[in-house]
Amino acid sequence: MLAVALVLSGCSSDSSTDAQNQSSDTASASASAEQQGQPQASADSSPSAKDQQSAQSSDPSKKAQDDSSQSAEADPGKIESQGEEVKASQVALDQENVKTTENLYGQFENVLQNVETKTVDAPSAEEAEQLQENTATGENIALADKSAEEIDKVSTGSAADEFTASALEFANSGWSQEGSAKFVGEPKLADTEFQGKPAKLLEVCVDASDVKIKDSAGNVLTSDSTPKRSLNIFTLTEDNGSWKIAYREMPNNPDC
Repeated sequence: MLAVALVLSGCSSDSSTDAQNQSSDTASASASAEQQGQPQASADSSPSAKDQQSAQSSDPSKKAQDDSSQSAEADPGKIESQGEEVKASQVALDQENVKTTENLYGQFENVLQNVETKTVDAPSAEEAEQLQENTATGENIALADKSAEEIDKVSTGSAADEFTASALEFANSGWSQEGSAKFVGEPKLADTEFQGKPAKLLEVCVDASDVKIKDSAGNVLTSDSTPKRSLNIFTLTEDNGSWKIAYREMPNNPDC
């Protein structure tokens, strides 16, 4: 789930920043102590080191390797999904498949505005896979028919399982979402196969700047320090003539 992932990412980012600052302070103190205990080397004392650096910077083979590495990282003609690279093309934000995916994801986010659930006393084996225990009452809860049907309209397979679990987490935690995410940047689109069926692969930056997550008391859980963007890779398949989200990946790239 995008919104919760962003909240957790923001918390993780703050902890990582504190750890980096502490490490930097320790390194600075150590360097200062070494300088006080040892004489400073003359600027002309290591000509061989300078010559070596100059030779490395002018090495055409090394420069070519660096350029090649940078080009591969920013290759606009590929999407890496599930460990494989797929040839792709950059498309506009108003391209049909891009808009379709944005609308499908937006409909799922609408479910999170008011998740409806029901109590299941004696669930079947199939129902048990899509249940969560309510931490307050100890009862098993499942999505009510309306919320379940809305998710079924926009997703299938593992994406439907992911969206269902996210909706149940919202209901169990007393959360609700306001606003919807938007697709931004330069999406990449590819034709592929998914579980033996023709599919579309869309890599796009999702901007959640307009999204707020609130608890049952109305307190906003998101903050200004929470990362607002996340790179998403959606796999779309046709189900009874309609496109649905079948799979979603979220590479860690908040700067997309």
